[in-house]
Amino acid sequence: MNFLTVILIVASLLTTILAIYAWNKRKVFETYTLVGLLFSISVWSIASVFKLVVESLAAKELINFLGYLGIVSVPVWFFLFALSYTGISKVGGKVYRFLLWLVPLVTLVSLSTNRLHWLYYTQSTIENIMGWSYHNVVHGPLWWINFTYSYFLITLAIILFIRMYVNGSNVQRKSLMIIIVASFFPILSNVLYVVGLKPLSFIDLTPLAFSFTGIIFFWGIYSSNMLAVKPIALNKLFNSLSEGIVVTDKDKRIIDMNPSAQRILMINTGCIGKPIGEAISSDIDFETIQQVNQYERVLIEGKIAEANFSGIVIDNGEIAGFVLLVRDISERVKVESALRSASERIELAVLAAGIDTWENDLIANLRIGGSRIFTELGYSDNEVPSTIDQVYNLVHPDDIEYLKKRMQEHFDGKISVYSCDFRYRDKMGNYQWMSSYGRLIERDIEGKPYLFIGITLNINNRKQGEEKIQRKNKELIRANSEKDKFFSIIAHDLKGPFQGFIGLTEFMSENLADMTTEQVQEITGSLQTTAKNLYELLDNLLNWALIKRGHKRFNPEKVYLRSLVHIVSELFSSQLKVKDITLINRIDEDFVALADKESLKTVLRNLISNAVKFTPHKGIVTISSDLADKSFLLVAIVDTGIGMSNEIRESLFAITKKVSRPGTDNEPSTGLGLILCKELIEKHGGRIWVESTEGKGSAFYFTVPSAN
Repeated sequence: MNFLTVILIVASLLTTILAIYAWNKRKVFETYTLVGLLFSISVWSIASVFKLVVESLAAKELINFLGYLGIVSVPVWFFLFALSYTGISKVGGKVYRFLLWLVPLVTLVSLSTNRLHWLYYTQSTIENIMGWSYHNVVHGPLWWINFTYSYFLITLAIILFIRMYVNGSNVQRKSLMIIIVASFFPILSNVLYVVGLKPLSFIDLTPLAFSFTGIIFFWGIYSSNMLAVKPIALNKLFNSLSEGIVVTDKDKRIIDMNPSAQRILMINTGCIGKPIGEAISSDIDFETIQQVNQYERVLIEGKIAEANFSGIVIDNGEIAGFVLLVRDISERVKVESALRSASERIELAVLAAGIDTWENDLIANLRIGGSRIFTELGYSDNEVPSTIDQVYNLVHPDDIEYLKKRMQEHFDGKISVYSCDFRYRDKMGNYQWMSSYGRLIERDIEGKPYLFIGITLNINNRKQGEEKIQRKNKELIRANSEKDKFFSIIAHDLKGPFQGFIGLTEFMSENLADMTTEQVQEITGSLQTTAKNLYELLDNLLNWALIKRGHKRFNPEKVYLRSLVHIVSELFSSQLKVKDITLINRIDEDFVALADKESLKTVLRNLISNAVKFTPHKGIVTISSDLADKSFLLVAIVDTGIGMSNEIRESLFAITKKVSRPGTDNEPSTGLGLILCKELIEKHGGRIWVESTEGKGSAFYFTVPSAN
């Protein structure tokens, strides 16, 4: 008896350890039924030990009742474990599970109140056998009800295990064999106890047998990882897959299906046992066995699907059955169609807009795409840049720094989208305007810019149009300014001298008889000066108008500068004499210009006139020449006059600004002469400029083509 007690204690401890282990691993095993089963066995085993060692009847009955908490629970938990392990744990739902506990609850109530009705035990006494206090009971009708119910649940559980063993794989069969064999030990022990065929007539070894079953489970869990491949996990996966699965036997009769298959194929569990070709209405070919992962597109109940019907091959190479894999791709086809349509529309829009897309790998310095722009620029396919540095080499030197600055601002988060207008060099060496937009979409693990995508658009025509508009605007502003200048001259500079001229002639006609010879000479001298100024003004207006209308005759010929300067200087002999100004001609006699003679004469006349006009008495005007370069001659008209301020100097050649002031003897000035000079010199391909110091004089320079 001491040896038996030790065995029961050891079995109880092992079962308790197993129960705790199962509780700690409940999330791994994904089931609580095994935990309940093992804890119930542990309670039953521990109660059996204490029931042997206590001596009073009241103590034995109390421990017997506590032991029954495990006794009535073991069959229920065993059955629930079988349901869970074999993959049909959802059968019946919560109400069904509650009903399973109804008989155990009635048993516990009837046992606790047995002395009131004696229906569970008809007799409960203590017997001393072999020096041991033994609880002797006679079973009543309620005991037999609980006995029958318990073995009914245990038998159903074993049947489920055996059924699964027959239909399971080799891996599952090994685990199931352990479970089935271990399940028969407590049944055999309990049957021997009930019928009286036991090693000891007064001891129920069923808890010891259940403990042995628990130990075997423990060994299976620990050594062979039995529950890691348990069907519950496979069934959970089977039922949760979005892909429909239908399993058939060798005769192609349906034996199982998952919820996705029922939804896609519009079938239900009522089709189990039917030939798959009759149960499923589709154009799937069930006669041809496909290779695994070889899907064909089919139409099922108006839905587009992909299906694969292949064999289930067992270890010996034989086909044990077939499996139909089907997935509904209707939505995917719609999305693919929409994406394809959108992609084609975008591609068409990009093509129509002339947009070129590209992708820069900033880490590897690689350029992907963006070839269209470069082929438009005349480069061949093998000349299209493949690196970012090669792209930069084609950017205009004046634009590259700005482009990189804008890109860095985007990388630093200062601007949400990179945008920049710049110029690319084409195959001919010319530059064309581009507009580029981009966005950084990925950084590396260190946070450095990695993937940069964008588009480039050739805007050269637009830029040329904008520049043309700007030129037109400038020309319009210039034309308006010239018009205002023209009207100003007519309204003031031309009208004023004529009024003075008319006034003098009227005075002479009215007072000629009373005038002295000196008065007549003075008035006629004024009339002569006024007439010369008017002639000069009218000549400038005429030439300017002809240039603006494009009617000015331009006939370049060889012109000897020194002789032309001499001829023009003679026009100012009287003015030079009156102001006692010395004019020095230092033009090289060998210098020959290729110019329009009349235009050049007009330029010299205006510049010499200005020099004389703004030089005081006893001043000096010097005209000299030099070589500007191999193809141009330089002419300088330098005076010792009053000079001019920076403000006046900067506005001399601007048609938009009126610059006129009287000469040193109050000679009139319109400011039109210098503007006319600029037009005529630029028509020759030369340029004109001035250097002046206020109070010291001015120097006008111009260049004309050389004929030497």
